[in-house]
Amino acid sequence: VVVVGAVGLHLEREPLYLKELDFKLSCSYGPGRYHAAYEERGLDYPIGYVRWTEGRNMAEFLRLVADKKVQVQPLVSVTQPVERAAEAYNAVLEEGGSAIAALISYGDGADASDAAPRHALELKASAASVGVGVAVVGAGSFAQGCHLPNLAQLSGATLEAVVARTGASAKRCAERFGARYCATDYREVLGDDRVQAVVVATRHHLHKEIALAAIEAGKHVFVEKPLALTVQDCEEICTAVEKAGVLLTVGFNRRYSAHAVQAKAALEKMHGPKTILYRCNAGALPPGHWAADPVEGGGRILGEAVHFFDFCCWLLDADPVAVTAQRMGLAGGETAAQDDLAALLRFADGSLATVVYCTAGHAGIAKERIEIFGGGGGIVLDDFRTLTLSGLPGKGLRTQREDKGQKALLANFILAVQGKAELGVTAAHGLRATRIACDALKQSGA
Repeated sequence: VVVVGAVGLHLEREPLYLKELDFKLSCSYGPGRYHAAYEERGLDYPIGYVRWTEGRNMAEFLRLVADKKVQVQPLVSVTQPVERAAEAYNAVLEEGGSAIAALISYGDGADASDAAPRHALELKASAASVGVGVAVVGAGSFAQGCHLPNLAQLSGATLEAVVARTGASAKRCAERFGARYCATDYREVLGDDRVQAVVVATRHHLHKEIALAAIEAGKHVFVEKPLALTVQDCEEICTAVEKAGVLLTVGFNRRYSAHAVQAKAALEKMHGPKTILYRCNAGALPPGHWAADPVEGGGRILGEAVHFFDFCCWLLDADPVAVTAQRMGLAGGETAAQDDLAALLRFADGSLATVVYCTAGHAGIAKERIEIFGGGGGIVLDDFRTLTLSGLPGKGLRTQREDKGQKALLANFILAVQGKAELGVTAAHGLRATRIACDALKQSGA
């Protein structure tokens, strides 16, 4: 007995038991369904391991139809054009009716091949932009919780468009944040003269493609970290930026926290080499999370720890001259996942910066703590809420909420596009952080 579809299962054990029936629930289309590696990247299951995958099931069904061993035409009771779709549904749902299945037709397709696919939808009357026209590509939780509301509060920017993978998501976000139109293809906004800047907030593996396309179109670009997932890709973006003469910034927002700005000012009074410890209690991701996927997210060192590498370099105004790293070990000498890593950056003046990225901690402990020592003084920054200075002139700082500088970084980008400020974070900084991350992963044996 095979159950197909989502139906009620009010079963009695005794008949199944006495007749020794085999009872199975069918997976939608078969194994491989909803598995990105299978459906999107073509990584098939070995036939000796999984005989009937999603693709093999569909292929076998088509073969049976071609051999006329499966007859589908007798199942079709009703055919209606899409304009009369309600009648098709009613025919199938009618109680006591004889219809088994209904087809909805969308015309003969004669004109469809000549029509350009529709990837954009205008939502409100066109009005003159105020300041820099911005399109946000990617409408995930971070874009909705950070970039889109921050843009709405910046007087020097106008949200022209929101691009998302699905039309429903694009439309919903665009309406919520007041965009002029929405789209499902980022190329739509690159041809819009009213869009001067593009914010790339997609999954990491798409950063390079979209950034390069935006640069080629003459747009200024804000790329969420990381700039790209390989050093070579970052170098390609840097070359394109220089050639096109546009601005590109990377989402290293922690530099723009009020706590960080005050800490760096105090650091200038700290003489001699410094020792920096940046500890991140990152916590574990749920199984299958895209950020841990080596293709889409690149792993958490490339995807998030670049924040901390950049921050240390910014504090010291220098590039490291050497990078070493180790991964956490397990009992028996086995190596843990590459996300649990400690990296040591050495600088030319003798300063050291240690970045500890840990996923094995407890959520009750603050995520980020930065300690800086040198010249008899000390600076401690707790979770971008509390700044404490010891043995140094100046006052500490305490805020009720985390201040990680996202809005201030975006404001700097907009002002730089307007020619009113110098760009604080550049493509070169994005390249540097990715290079450090790749070096650390290589040093740790990842």
